[in-house]
Amino acid sequence: MRVDTYGLPADNWHHFLRLRDLRQILAEVPLEGVTRVLELGAGDGVQSSALREHFAEVTPIDIAPSGDVDGLIVADASSLPFVDSYFDLVFSSNVLEHIEDLDACMAEMKR
Repeated sequence: MRVDTYGLPADNWHHFLRLRDLRQILAEVPLEGVTRVLELGAGDGVQSSALREHFAEVTPIDIAPSGDVDGLIVADASSLPFVDSYFDLVFSSNVLEHIEDLDACMAEMKR
């Protein structure tokens, strides 16, 4: 057991795990030239904040706003309000399984 995490509330523990996973993902993905990132399904904004430490522009979107997420855009993942090829990278975690029209969502992420 890690002394620095013992006794943390469950929400903090969940945030810790999500941020750990994000660091692992960023270590594996080639990120040269990436400046604009779309976070699809920003939720409470924990990962948006962490992404901002690495990228010049992070745009969080979510269909249902929760909390106080800096710069959150409320939008449906199957119809994103951005011009084609605006983002260099789309990041999403624990979201795709909740998307009703996955084909439309993937098409939007690709464009």
